[in-house]
Amino acid sequence: GLQAEIASAAQLKPGAAAAPLSWKKEGNWTVFALPPGPPADRPAAVLAVTLKGDAKGDETLGIYPNCTSDLPVEFAQVTGATKKENRWMDKFGEWKFAMQAGAWQPGGKAVWTVEVAQAGDYYVDLVLKGTGRVAFVIETDEGVKIQNQQAAASLYHAQPFGLLAFKTPGRHTLTVYPVVRPDDTTSLKAAILRPAE
Repeated sequence: GLQAEIASAAQLKPGAAAAPLSWKKEGNWTVFALPPGPPADRPAAVLAVTLKGDAKGDETLGIYPNCTSDLPVEFAQVTGATKKENRWMDKFGEWKFAMQAGAWQPGGKAVWTVEVAQAGDYYVDLVLKGTGRVAFVIETDEGVKIQNQQAAASLYHAQPFGLLAFKTPGRHTLTVYPVVRPDDTTSLKAAILRPAE
């Protein structure tokens, strides 16, 4: 989502000179060529990027071609359902919270706008809780649709819903909605996409 032009980039290394990096643009994505092997400053490499002008970025969530992409409900446009924070006490007095969509009405849906780096197939899980069995449809703006039914649990749990294809890279919408209005205990916390290998 970096929209500013890059002047230079380097990987910082503790106690050593910064190592210059090359980069390229792939659609709206900026890809840095990192050296092989683990980063010197674990757990992650630190990059210094100098820009030509002001820093500008696109806040659209990305669907990555090489790792899991989490789409929390916080970033979805929710209509026909209630989007609110849910808090509860777990074992041993630990407080938990989740932004979730629940109290689904007919036609209710959660819609994420995403930037897909690479066209292809992605496994989709929905993080749900509720009672009984719940059926949801997951659909892209390209008309690709999957529908599945899973048993809900009393705690949020990622349930596999199927394999979804993005036909082209770029900006898309991902829409999730129940097949029939579920009971009021059913809530959606997130959608998770991971590339099919």
